[in-house]
Amino acid sequence: MHSADSASCLAISNAAALPSGNNNDCSLPSLDAVPIIKRRETDQVTLCSVAAGDTEALLLKVPPTPVPKLPLISLCLARLSDPITFTQIFPYVNEMMQELGVASSPSQVGFYSGIVESVFAVSQLITIFPMARLSDKIGRRPVVLAGVIGIALATIAFGLSRTLISILITRCLAGALAGNVATMQAMLTEMSDASNQAFMLPAYGLCWPVGSIIGPLIGGAFSRPAERFSIFKGSKFFIEFPYFLPCFISSIFALGTVVVGYFCLDETLPRKRRILNSDGSRVDLTKAYGTVNRTNPTSQEAQREADIDMPEMQATCPCDWNMPLLLKIPAVRDLAISSLALSFLSGGFDVIFVLFCYLPISTGGLGYSAMQIGYALAIAGSSAALLQLLVMPSLLRRCSPLTAYKYCMKLWPVAYIFLPFLNLFARMGLDSASENEVLTSRFSALLWVGVGVCLAMTRIANLAFSLSVILVKDTTPSPDALGATNGLAQFAMCLARSVAPASVSVLFAASIDYNLMGSYFWVCVMVAFAWVGIYVTDRINIIAHEYPFDKAVVYSH
Repeated sequence: MHSADSASCLAISNAAALPSGNNNDCSLPSLDAVPIIKRRETDQVTLCSVAAGDTEALLLKVPPTPVPKLPLISLCLARLSDPITFTQIFPYVNEMMQELGVASSPSQVGFYSGIVESVFAVSQLITIFPMARLSDKIGRRPVVLAGVIGIALATIAFGLSRTLISILITRCLAGALAGNVATMQAMLTEMSDASNQAFMLPAYGLCWPVGSIIGPLIGGAFSRPAERFSIFKGSKFFIEFPYFLPCFISSIFALGTVVVGYFCLDETLPRKRRILNSDGSRVDLTKAYGTVNRTNPTSQEAQREADIDMPEMQATCPCDWNMPLLLKIPAVRDLAISSLALSFLSGGFDVIFVLFCYLPISTGGLGYSAMQIGYALAIAGSSAALLQLLVMPSLLRRCSPLTAYKYCMKLWPVAYIFLPFLNLFARMGLDSASENEVLTSRFSALLWVGVGVCLAMTRIANLAFSLSVILVKDTTPSPDALGATNGLAQFAMCLARSVAPASVSVLFAASIDYNLMGSYFWVCVMVAFAWVGIYVTDRINIIAHEYPFDKAVVYSH
């Protein structure tokens, strides 16, 4: 045991995460060789080794790690460019398909515009894991910046496209280069730790909802500029390419984030960094990953940093972390399956909620108009942003990420079961004096309260997406596998997002058309799927960071 005068240590052990085997099985070292972080009285970080047989390590209270503001802002801006360039086509893509003459009817317009939107997600699905593995080799920064540059150029090319083939090719390129999202999450986890992630994760989590609002606004406001703005009136270029301006504006924003990132976004891959203290000693970040800089702010001026390769650190890489190898690790495999279930349940609910609200009350829905559905979705989107800002930090301070993640997953079956009761309530409130399906004013107000409660549950459940970023870091078997593990989790989520809309729509339609279980067969299927996801989530058997910071962080299998 360490004496009372000795410095505090944080034991970090993933040794039990991998299956045992010979030296060629890429097994992690035993506890005897596991490094721990040791805080000296000078508040600088060094490393020490756990003595043989000494498995107890204590962590005294330490001040929170300062938030790297400029790198975080740079990373958030780079993440923001993805949803902006992705969603800015939504307002005008149907018009675009109709003008190109590829569709002869409104139904075909929807079909082709759906293809244009889908090829982006499919291309991203294909490249997300390879780009994450590439970042484990060459570094996070070049993958992130190159990806954003590629998205910007592909978006400009999309605005100049005049044939369906060129449109599909440019969207495929943009989707393929958007596979850097897993690398961005790896950077986030490497520049944060348990003491500051309550602020950094919600800030990063806001990027997608905010970008999803800005993107359609750009697309709707700046399409057809020759007809809307006097400065462009009569311009032959904008008459020939009526959708170039929103693509150009989105691309300029993306390229601007690259400029900011070039100067402010530091490399976070441990093997590509070196931090020297004023005495010339080096901090080994391959062992203390999860915090790029654990020094006291007062000693930062004494540090010298350089983004250079370190062959001696590269030698510590146990193996090439491919997908089959990662799936052999129980915690990583269970988290990937849980991530797939989370993304499927979230995407499926978004589709079902719109269909459920649109259907007449007598058919099993709520009979809402398009405007009412829009109001409900707008309120839900705003509440999601508020939850990220207000609830997420408090949640991370009060319980471990794993515990919070499990509670979020358990909200999904409740949310799906809640929907049929809304329909039953709406049936009770029908105005008997009206020939149409009109609710009394009292029941209409109470129904909106019920819809708000249901949407609030789903937005709280969606906090699991941000929490999964922490769990990916906690289940990663090695710092050299952080990018690949993020890539695996994002691959699972992207796969679910690709198949959820079509499959859930078919399930919902079949339940209504064939009156399966009173038209509520879709509820039974989605609730059953939710419980499968909960079961797999409960198998994620790690002990995440304890709160407050006066307990050792230990990982078990």
